[in-house]
Amino acid sequence: MDPIVFGQHGPEVEDVQQRLLSIGYDLGNESVDGMFGDHTLEAVKEFQKSHNLEPSGKINEETWYRLVDASFELGQRSLYLRYPNFHGADVETLQTALNILGFGAGEVDGIFGLMTEAALKEFQANVGLAPDGIAFQDTFDAIKRLHHVWENKVPKISTTGHRGFARAMSIIETVSLGILGLDPISRNIAGRMWNLA
Repeated sequence: MDPIVFGQHGPEVEDVQQRLLSIGYDLGNESVDGMFGDHTLEAVKEFQKSHNLEPSGKINEETWYRLVDASFELGQRSLYLRYPNFHGADVETLQTALNILGFGAGEVDGIFGLMTEAALKEFQANVGLAPDGIAFQDTFDAIKRLHHVWENKVPKISTTGHRGFARAMSIIETVSLGILGLDPISRNIAGRMWNLA
């Protein structure tokens, strides 16, 4: 992608401005006018600083992806376990809510991984929804109904008692394992190990 820079104008600048406004950055009198002026430049630099990026004021690919992630709100898209993982502010909100409600989603890192899926399934089963691990409108409605319990609170994340399956799967995702069986018994064992993994 070509960088979006100071002085540029057009729909791509308007999109950047809308995203910055949606996450609370002040654009002064520029607002959403499609012109990359002084206020937009300062907002971009502030955004970059707050996300540990070089405050160049240019919207390069990395800044763009971080800005898109930061502008997602819970309920704007369905969330489920996939590769590459969903990530963004909506996932952070989901993880925060699940952790505070007592369904340990692990670290609030904004990445929809195995721990988040396992916590989501437990939550869904607890509120009478199909525990499919897919956060869709019915799941978002159930979480939002409980907003008074979790909103504006900091989750306490336990470092012990990880879910065995989710923890094992996170290890399996990062480890390559090859099993070869030459005789029927070892092929049977290799097949069972493969199914288990």
